[in-house]
Amino acid sequence: KDTATTEIYTRSIVGSVRCVQETVKNTMLKLSCLIFLMLCFFTLGIDPDTHRNSQEMIIARGYKCEKFLLTTEDGYIIQTFHIPGNKKGQILKEFPVLLNAGIFCSSDSFLDGGDSSLPYNLADMGYDIWIMNNRGNRYSRAHKTLDPDTSAKYWDFSLHEMGIYDVRTNIEFIKKST
Repeated sequence: KDTATTEIYTRSIVGSVRCVQETVKNTMLKLSCLIFLMLCFFTLGIDPDTHRNSQEMIIARGYKCEKFLLTTEDGYIIQTFHIPGNKKGQILKEFPVLLNAGIFCSSDSFLDGGDSSLPYNLADMGYDIWIMNNRGNRYSRAHKTLDPDTSAKYWDFSLHEMGIYDVRTNIEFIKKST
């Protein structure tokens, strides 16, 4: 009886130890993964531009930035950012450059490459940089009479309207400003 009981207790203890070892092993694996992710997170860092808007990104890179709200002929209010030359504010070229983001993008898409982004390179070369936003993106969700959150009519536009109204409004404004 004693041998049989001892054997049962031994098997039970060994089983419990194996269970604890497996739990510890899984916990250690999870903990190791968590530590690895934390190290990656802190080593690589977070892009400081993640929560900045276009104007904040431009200023954080050491450039001057102006923000303009322009109203198109059909009532849309669009936002345009201006980088007037290099970090010293020098405009060395005689003509301005207008950058227009794609249909589902905003001015942010030109700035998310950090210091090597196109607008900064052009500004460093002395160009007068203008970055426009088309109607409907995060910077241009306004209208003189329509609410983009409640009016389906606000969203009744196409690339055609972006071209004939948004781009033209920017070009006319830049011509008057430079």
